[in-house]
Formats: sequence, C-alpha cells, structure tokens
Amino acid sequence: MSIQFQPHKRRFLSRRQFTRLMLTGAIGGSVAIAELASRPLGLVKWFSVNFRRISLGFGQSSEVAIITAPSYDSVGEVLNQLRTAWDSLSMPEVLGKRVVLKPNIIYNIPGRVINTHPVVIDAAIQLMREKGAKEIVVAEGTAYQRDITDLLYQSGIQEVLERNAVPFVDLNHDDIKKVRNKGGYSGREDLWVPMTVANADLLISMPKLKTHHWAGATLSMKNLYGIVPGLKYGWPKNALHVTGIEANIVELYETLAPQVAIVDGIIGMEEDGPLFGRSKSTQVLVVGRDLVAVDATCARIMGFEPSSEVIKHIWYADWLGQGVLNQSKIIIKGVPLESVRQNYLPPPSLDDTIKRY
Repeated sequence: MSIQFQPHKRRFLSRRQFTRLMLTGAIGGSVAIAELASRPLGLVKWFSVNFRRISLGFGQSSEVAIITAPSYDSVGEVLNQLRTAWDSLSMPEVLGKRVVLKPNIIYNIPGRVINTHPVVIDAAIQLMREKGAKEIVVAEGTAYQRDITDLLYQSGIQEVLERNAVPFVDLNHDDIKKVRNKGGYSGREDLWVPMTVANADLLISMPKLKTHHWAGATLSMKNLYGIVPGLKYGWPKNALHVTGIEANIVELYETLAPQVAIVDGIIGMEEDGPLFGRSKSTQVLVVGRDLVAVDATCARIMGFEPSSEVIKHIWYADWLGQGVLNQSKIIIKGVPLESVRQNYLPPPSLDDTIKRY
C-alpha cells in the first residue's frame, strides 16, 4: 500500500484581509510614534500643540508695527510715534481696563543702556490714559537688585511715575497666587504669579531691544522673566534657569498670555547683553499683540534670523503654535523692515561668558 501526499496548497491573503492588516500595522505604528514623540509633553498636550501648528499653517498671519523714533529728547514725539504704531494695528480694547506696564528694569550701570527708557514708559502711560484705561500700574521684578527703590531713582523712572501719579509694584515682593502652568514644557505643574499680574486686564511687555548672553536676545517674551517673584524663585530667578531657559520663556508666555508688546529700540544694546553690551542706535519702536511675531521682527531688525540654533525660544514658540515666526506671514505696518535692519554684534558664547567670570 503506497501513501500518496497531497500537494501543499498555498494560502493567499484576500484583498480585504491584506487591507485590514496594513491598516492595523499603520495605526499601531502611528500610536507608537505618537507615544514616543509626546513623552516630553504628554499625549494630550502633544496633539493640542500639533493641532495649533496645523491651524497656523492654513494662512494665519500677524501684524507688527515698526515706527521710527530718532531719540528720547521729546516725550511728545515718542508718544506721537507710539500712538501711530498702536492705531495702525488691531489692538485690544483699553477703555475701562486695568493695565499693567511691564518694562525691563534690572540694573543701573552708568553709560549702559540696560533698562527700558523712562521716556518710552512715560509715553506708554500717556497713551493708555488717552485710550481710557481705568487703572495703570508699572511693575517689575528685577533679577539682580532685591531693593529696586534706588534703581528707580537712578534710572529716572521714579520721576516719571511721580509726575504721572502712577503706582509702581515690585513683583518680587507682591502677594502671589498659584496658577496652573498651561505650558508644562519645563516639567513644572504650577507657577506662582504676583497678584498685580494675575488681576491685570491687559499686560504690556515693554523690553529694551538688546542681546542676551544666554537667550540670544532679551525681547518681549524673555522680558516675562521679570514677572516671576524672586521671593519664590530666587535671584536671578535661578529656579527657572536650571530647568531650561527656552522652556520657561515659552511656558510663561502661554500661561500669562500678555496681549501687547512695546519694544524700546530707539537705542539698543549689542554684544555682551543684557548688562555689559555696547549701545546701538536703532531708532525704532516695535509694537504688536503677537509676541512671537514681534520678537522675530525685532531679531531681524538686529540682523539675526531666529532658528533652532539662534534665539531658540522664538523658534520654539513658533513650533508650539504660540505665534508667527515666518516672515512672509508677518504683515509690517509703518516702515519696511529692511529700511531699519542693523548688524548687531552677537552675544558671546556661554563658554566665553563663563571664562569672563
């Protein structure tokens, strides 16, 4: 008796089975990739960020005003220019609002243009009054001097405050309130915020146009570092620096959501900013409500192109969908950017800065 073997029949996947298999693999792979990519932010936050980025890609643009201002000689002239910039844009309502002006006031070194100039602060106060602000407060939490009183007098800002009958709040010593950290990019779940800022209807960041040896440039977003209270985070806000300067800048912007920036670029600072750099006459005021677009424009005025390597926090904020970096999507009002572009000397590298000290 002989045994006969039946030939083996090859089994083929049907088209439907093959399609299901491919879809299952694609979905599984996508979930795995999404899980890996989202680990620094969390899956929900990662999807939220990508949705914002996609929405920005569908044509969203931002307006920024660049206005020439030759000098600080006349408060009236600076006010006229600032008013022109403000009125050229679609700006938030000021009537009946509590407005907090947050200039950059950090140190006084004779001959150095470190702080937002008192004339620009004076002009901003007068403009807010014209627009019908219910209350105006000037506030800052300097990173270096625990007592800001002498600095206000030395810088000439105290005289402006007294003449305009505007109060000043030292944000380092203000009452504080814990708020949810909307960013979460530094791993910090909560932020302590001064009550003056937490209760503001309109927060206006008023930085000096200057370089910064760690951040590349200290503009309207970096200026938010002065809001966090020194009593909670130390001097010079070291608890924020050690968890990543770029991550902290973008999450401060996302959490505090200031609505306007007024950049004092009449005389800026190049090279070893924010304290030891050289004066650079730039003769501009830059105004806008998208701080990413404002800072990208300011960087280009200084001769820098924000990227993942240069002034990284601006690029990072754009990647997170917080604003507009792409020059083609920034609508410039006032004078053309090219007409005021400078060639600022860059800040020293971190290694060179450490060696200097």
